[in-house]
Amino acid sequence: MITQESIIAGCNNQYPNATLCLKRPLYVLIITAKNEYFYGMNCINNSDLKECPRQNSPTGEGYELCRNVCRQGAHAELHAITACLDAQANLHGAKAYLTGHDYCCESCLLHMKQYGITSAYCLDSNKTYTL
Repeated sequence: MITQESIIAGCNNQYPNATLCLKRPLYVLIITAKNEYFYGMNCINNSDLKECPRQNSPTGEGYELCRNVCRQGAHAELHAITACLDAQANLHGAKAYLTGHDYCCESCLLHMKQYGITSAYCLDSNKTYTL
């Protein structure tokens, strides 16, 4: 059974030294049609930060601060996709599971669809996307 706790544990095991987003850590699990598990998190590369520069920004706004201040390379979904591609896994028919957020942004949905992922589930909100 896929749970929030199991996704977080898998991410923490995969990336033990990662510094997570200070505003809203997001954890992603992609399960391929061959039942292979790949994880992604929204890590930052500026460990000097003590507070999120988007702290008072509405959700979905100010992403340029993530790139420019936090030095976040990509959203968690894209990190999980990259892990799949690095392992030469086939993403067609895969499913994505997210925890830490109640929705998936349009850009990530588009990327998942382009790589053949068929659905995404936000465990925090029980929202399902069919791609």
